[in-house]
Amino acid sequence: MFIKSALVWLLFGTIVIGTGALRQAILVPRLGEQLAHQVGTGLVAALVAVIAVIFTRALRPTPTEALTIGLLWVAMTVAFEVGFFHFGAGVAWSKLLDDYNILRGRLWLLVLLVQLVTPYLAARSVRQTL
Repeated sequence: MFIKSALVWLLFGTIVIGTGALRQAILVPRLGEQLAHQVGTGLVAALVAVIAVIFTRALRPTPTEALTIGLLWVAMTVAFEVGFFHFGAGVAWSKLLDDYNILRGRLWLLVLLVQLVTPYLAARSVRQTL
């Protein structure tokens, strides 16, 4: 179950890369950096939610297992960001943490929240309909 979850997380990575390219090419010139970031993040969160629901319904984990899957996805995301961007690319901690600052209009926490709770909510929903 967790290997399949890790593979789904790789799909999330593909979505983030694709929407990032879309954001830079189309949204930033039209909306500016901040609004383009917010729209792009909303799009990522929505796509992650759809995939998480489909995956959870197909896998049928218990709510506890689904919460564990969500925690795994969040841990993998944060580990990737720290490992790749900070240690790999040399991005400063302040810049890296800036995307988590909701008070400055940065919405990346929304994606992490969606990764965390969507599998759990979908698993509970499936169990209630049985």
